[in-house]
Amino acid sequence: MMPPGVSVRRAAYAWIALAAGLAYLNTIPNGLVYDDRVVLPADPLVRQPWNLPAIFTGVYRIGDRVIGSDYRPLTVWTFAVDHGLNVLAGRPGLDPPLFHLTNLLLHAGASVAFCRLLGLLGASGWPRLGAGLLFAVHPLPTESVAGVVGRSEVLGALFGLLFLAAHRRSRAMPLLPAGCYLLAMWGKESAIMFFPLAIVLDEVFRVPSAPRPWRAYGLYAATMAGWLLLWFIVLRHESKQFAFVDNPLISLSVVGRLCTAAWVHLNFIWLQVLPVGLSSDYSYHQVPLILTPLDPRALLGVVVLGAALGIAWKRRRSDPLVTFAILGYPVLFAVTANVLLPIGSTAERHVYSPSLMSCLLLALAAERAWARLGRPITVAGLALVALFGGLTVARNTTWHDDLVFFSTQV
Repeated sequence: MMPPGVSVRRAAYAWIALAAGLAYLNTIPNGLVYDDRVVLPADPLVRQPWNLPAIFTGVYRIGDRVIGSDYRPLTVWTFAVDHGLNVLAGRPGLDPPLFHLTNLLLHAGASVAFCRLLGLLGASGWPRLGAGLLFAVHPLPTESVAGVVGRSEVLGALFGLLFLAAHRRSRAMPLLPAGCYLLAMWGKESAIMFFPLAIVLDEVFRVPSAPRPWRAYGLYAATMAGWLLLWFIVLRHESKQFAFVDNPLISLSVVGRLCTAAWVHLNFIWLQVLPVGLSSDYSYHQVPLILTPLDPRALLGVVVLGAALGIAWKRRRSDPLVTFAILGYPVLFAVTANVLLPIGSTAERHVYSPSLMSCLLLALAAERAWARLGRPITVAGLALVALFGGLTVARNTTWHDDLVFFSTQV
């Protein structure tokens, strides 16, 4: 007979997967839109699922361009598998429904993996379920799931979460987590930050008498170094091509870029709470340029950051999950935030992994409110999940075809 705890966990996983499926079911009839039409038909490797040497030594292209440092062989391979399965079924290789279905299943898997990780970190049942449900249906990461080429974000997060879970369970035997970490980076380059997040996790949840897992860290560092070496070899003859119209932040000084990024990320945080007015394109002139740290918008960003770090420090002992979520958000955003270095775009798809942490904070806040108010918070929480799910279903229609997509953008 199955232990009650196991059956409850499996029920939670089923509800989360079901929520993700319902939220993104209407993406399956969508076509290939925007970057999908540029990436998939132009890459010959998408038609060669068994040509693994070429796939894992090839660059990730947007048409005939290499944008920045794109090296995503796992993502390209999954595209090739979808193409091959379509051909086996007697359909055109780039027939969209299977590509969209794969994105849906991967997102459901990432949502379930998130719930499982929270269980390993000691989160109780309701926050764990609530965070998983919120992430499964939240409208902000829609671009990563509804757009086929957004799959790289989903793969990076999925294997990054599996890496953290495996690290938490088997630090003495780090081969499995190291493999998951490599797959995460092969899905999306920004997944490199899951290793620093593992260090944050260990520090936040550390038992004072427990030794640090230096052996595991060494293997993860070696995995990262191997990936970086392969990344360099593959991209050594390619040059970065960042366009001002795609990301006006590249034209600013370091101070101006940091000030502008502070305001952009305040807006992203606001969209985590109230995801209305979403956009799949933050190119010129949607991002207002801020040139001085004395601008009130930049100052507000510094105040919010300082307040968040203060809360994380204050609760590091009494509420480690809160500290982990607050610190995890900027860690997962570090590479794509236009803070450490400018990148080729500012986009909501970059919020996919950081949204894990904001959903956890929302679920923890609901748990605290439930302790005081009880059933009304349960009703409000279910209503919020339903509202977010409805907004996601509506948002998915943006990717129905090119005409709808570009009309929406205008």
